[in-house]
Amino acid sequence: MTGERAHEAAGERSAADERRVTAERSAADEARITELTTVVTGVASTRGIGRGVARFLAAEGRPLALLDRDEAGLAEAAEQARAAGASLVVTAQADIADPASVDTAITAVESAAPPVAALVNCAGIADPTPFLEMTSASFQRTLTINT
Repeated sequence: MTGERAHEAAGERSAADERRVTAERSAADEARITELTTVVTGVASTRGIGRGVARFLAAEGRPLALLDRDEAGLAEAAEQARAAGASLVVTAQADIADPASVDTAITAVESAAPPVAALVNCAGIADPTPFLEMTSASFQRTLTINT
């Protein structure tokens, strides 16, 4: 029995077999992920990370659910995602700092899109108020959205 066959008989895999199995798994995972929805938050800003992430994922043909509180920016992001090649784009207006708003948005997404597989949370805000001048409410809102 050759060394490779002895390893196979013992239930061990060669490096080539491991690479082949990994490649097959990766291809299967990639095929499956393009059938599942990715939720991206914070897509309204034309300069933001969320918009860029949405365009990148759209170019891969993924179904997307885009969330933001800015309705006009959300519509623009959706248009760009469709143009970039997203297989499906669902939008929902949501304020990430408001749990009820997020629940409503996700319920809408779940009824209109394939199952959600991933969340890319890019929603964030900056408050230009000097720290010592911030109100408690403003500080809390910044923390809630950005964490």
